[in-house]
Amino acid sequence: MLGKKKVAVVLPGPNVVTTLERTIAAIPRGFVDQLIFVDDGGSDGSAELGRRLGCHVFRHPKNRGYGAAQKTGYREALRLGADVVVMAAPRAPSTSCLRARGFPGSSTASTA
Repeated sequence: MLGKKKVAVVLPGPNVVTTLERTIAAIPRGFVDQLIFVDDGGSDGSAELGRRLGCHVFRHPKNRGYGAAQKTGYREALRLGADVVVMAAPRAPSTSCLRARGFPGSSTASTA
C-alpha cells in the first residue's frame, strides 16, 4: 500500500527467466500489493518462475509485442483492484532502476 492506495507492479516480457528474479528482488518491499508478470509468448519457463515468485501470471500464447504485454498488465492490474500501476521491465539492463530513481520505500528515496 501507498497510503491507502493498492499498488501493483507489472513486469512484461518474453523469455526473461534469467532476469525476472533479480528484477523482482530489486523492487522495494513494504508497499507493493501485487506483482503481475505478463509472459509475452515466451518459451523458457518464465511463467512458471513468475508463479513461484508470487506473481499473478498472464500468458500470451504467442509474442504480441511489448506494448501488448504492457496493455495486458495494466488491464489485469486494474481488474485486480490496483489504484497505482508501476511498470518494471525485467529485460532492463539495470534492475536497480527503481532504487536509483528514488522510488518510495527504497533506501535512496528523497524525502524532499
